[in-house]
Amino acid sequence: MQRSTSDFKRGPVRRLMTRLVREAEAESHQGRVHILNVMGLRADESPARRRLLSFAHDSAYTCPCSYCAPRRAIADDHKARDLPVPKHAKTGWGASNTLRHVDTWLPVHTWSTSDVWAAVRPSGLRIHPAYAAGMPRLSCVFCVLASRSALVRAAQLQPTLAARYAALEERIGHRFQADRSMADIIKEAEESPTVTAVACWQG
Repeated sequence: MQRSTSDFKRGPVRRLMTRLVREAEAESHQGRVHILNVMGLRADESPARRRLLSFAHDSAYTCPCSYCAPRRAIADDHKARDLPVPKHAKTGWGASNTLRHVDTWLPVHTWSTSDVWAAVRPSGLRIHPAYAAGMPRLSCVFCVLASRSALVRAAQLQPTLAARYAALEERIGHRFQADRSMADIIKEAEESPTVTAVACWQG
């Protein structure tokens, strides 16, 4: 089960939004709090991210805004008549609700990898060492969506963690990925020279 998105990305962002609303309320803010959620997702990273809009309302069933409310009414009407809810009436389960209006902006959505590095390198920002080690993306050390070469390189960089994964595999009787085990990855990492050509992955 892939839990990184909910546990380490969406979850912390939602908790921060809740805190921002409480801070605004403590300062006597009236009405819903408007929040702009800015993220670095890019279209090149996966088919799902390619379908995202660069700017969109983070709609939700409980959001009372002029975009969500009419869709909720249509959805409720169809549900009451035991009819399938049409796609255009589905509001989703976004971050907006009765207390906050959330819009999402993806400022680098159309950027290529080259565009990103062209902006980062002259900026003076500290670059994460994972990139210097050959990783094309900064993700979980052993991402279940990662390419084989990325997993092998990760095992070379983090052998102790890889061994813990392998031990867990053996204990629960399940492979790390459907077509490969962490034990296989560790074996390849130990027998291979330092991996320098790491294939990127989508997800």
